[in-house]
Amino acid sequence: MLGEMTVDDVLGIINALDEAKVRCWLAGGWGMDALLGRQTRRHDDVDLVIDEFDRRLDSACTALEPLGFRVVTNEREPVWMPDRCGLEDEARHRIDLLSLDWPKLRSALAAREGATEPSFESAISVGLVRGREVPCLSSATQRILHFGFAQRRVDRLDLQILEDGF
Repeated sequence: MLGEMTVDDVLGIINALDEAKVRCWLAGGWGMDALLGRQTRRHDDVDLVIDEFDRRLDSACTALEPLGFRVVTNEREPVWMPDRCGLEDEARHRIDLLSLDWPKLRSALAAREGATEPSFESAISVGLVRGREVPCLSSATQRILHFGFAQRRVDRLDLQILEDGF
């Protein structure tokens, strides 16, 4: 089992990336909790979409090294988030740095909203982690990204919590 990612861990990671000027957005469970403004469950990782993934990944990994994180996996899959770079520390805390297929997402958002061209701002949002504003994916984006794969129990619970919270 992976180590628990606490609020302090998440804020430390975001601070390190901010200082390195790596633009990112919380996704997954912590992203949903940020949208709700409260932690709803235990998290064993933190998912972060990295802007300009190909260009900024090395900077992101370098920024996280002082926190004890090292790259353990680097994968590519034909899904919404095609690039995944997994980092872990000695306590088995896990960070997944992700790319996002922005054109595919924009098309899905347009279809969902009945628009011809949704704005970039409809894909992102600002949430709260311990009262601090943090960048995260929007609730519409979170909903879209949770389909097209075999959902785990935790994915279904996250979507239900998101639906109940909005």
